Amino acid sequence: MKTLNNLLFVAGVSILVLLTEATACAMGQQSSRIFIVDRLVQDAAGNIGNTNATDEIFILPDTGNPISIILEKLKQKNWSEVHLFLLTKPGSMIFDELTILTDNIEDNSSYFREWRKYLSPGAKIIIHSETLTSIPEGSSLVEKITELTGATVLVQN
Repeated sequence: MKTLNNLLFVAGVSILVLLTEATACAMGQQSSRIFIVDRLVQDAAGNIGNTNATDEIFILPDTGNPISIILEKLKQKNWSEVHLFLLTKPGSMIFDELTILTDNIEDNSSYFREWRKYLSPGAKIIIHSETLTSIPEGSSLVEKITELTGATVLVQN
């Protein structure tokens, strides 16, 4: 399969986007996958892997509630996959100004519930992390996000 390699520059960071020739022809189609990258990891997330021409890459701004900002972005379409690239520690998701734990997820539960409206049936939220679920609290956090959003939540390295 032939690929077209494109370098996307977002907020001063280059992200390698690999497009298959077939998907590059589908540029008029509506995106169903979004790759959300927190500024704290944008350098580490430089190569997010294979994406389609219709996929969207969104870098979170420095300020504001990231869960609310993601909700506003999700409102633009129905999404089949939401990829989250952010810092994690065992049992916690860390955005620039906000850490989500099982102890405080209820503080943002209304935003997570709203995500449900903009996710396609059978949608997946994929959290890119090596450590999130390394302790039971991380698995509990994933279960709570699943409950609130109605999506299948996966954690991938």
